[in-house]
Amino acid sequence: MHAIAGLRVIREDQIKYLEDCLPKYEKYCITISRKHNKNFNYPRHHNLIHLPGDLRAKGMTDNYSTRPGEGFQQEVQQAYDQTNFRNAEPQMLKIDENQEVIARIRMSVDRLDAQSSLEREELDSTDDGPLASPSETEAHWALGSPLSKCDPDRVEEANSQHPGFRRVTTRLTEFLSEVTDPEHRPTSPLRLTPYQCLYLNYRSLEDWREKRDILRCNPNFYGEPRFDCVVINTAPISFGRLQAIFVFRGK
Repeated sequence: MHAIAGLRVIREDQIKYLEDCLPKYEKYCITISRKHNKNFNYPRHHNLIHLPGDLRAKGMTDNYSTRPGEGFQQEVQQAYDQTNFRNAEPQMLKIDENQEVIARIRMSVDRLDAQSSLEREELDSTDDGPLASPSETEAHWALGSPLSKCDPDRVEEANSQHPGFRRVTTRLTEFLSEVTDPEHRPTSPLRLTPYQCLYLNYRSLEDWREKRDILRCNPNFYGEPRFDCVVINTAPISFGRLQAIFVFRGK
C-alpha cells in the first residue's frame, strides 16, 4: 500500500485496489497484535484509512507531504549563510545559479563514470577478454555476457540442486512444441548459449516514460551471486527471480 501511495501518477483502478486491500491489511494487523503484542495505534498507520480519499481529493502524496521541501530548506539556509545578510535575496539567487551549474557538471561527470563502470563490468568473467557486443538483440532488448555453448543436459547437471532445472531437456522440448509451428520448430539435438545479462528498454506503467534496466543472472558477479528480481507483465502481474538466460538452436 505504501508503494501505491508513493507513485507520482496514480490511477483510479490503483486507488480501488488500495481500498480492497485495506480490510485484509486490518485483519493481518489484528493477528500480529494478538500474536506479537504489536501496537498499531499511531498516526502514520491511522492515515492509511484515509489514504484513498486523500489521493482522490489531493492527488499524489508529494502534493501535501513535507518531505520534498525539506532538502530545499537546508539549501536556502546554506545560501543565506554565504551572504552578508544585507539585501540577501539577489545574493542567494546568484548562489543558487552557481550551484545549479555545478550540479549539472557533476551529473555529466557521474553519467560518464557510470558508463565507464558499466563497460568494465561487462568484461567476460571467464577470461577477462575484451567487451563483446551483444549478439542477440531485438527492438527493446539485448543480451550480454555470453558463455560457451552447451547442451541442455549439461545445464541440468550444473544446476542439479535447483528444482527449476530438473528435466530441462524434456520441458524445453514440450514448451517448444506448444509455442512454435512445426516448420519453425528446432530439432534435436538442441544447443544452448547461456547469457548472464539482459538490457531491457520498457515503458513505465507509472508515468509512461521510456526507461532502461539491466538484469543479471550471474553466480559469481564480483565474487557474489547475483540473480535479479523481475516483475513479469502477466494478468495479473507476477514476480520472480531471474535464474538463467538462454538462446537455443537446433539442427
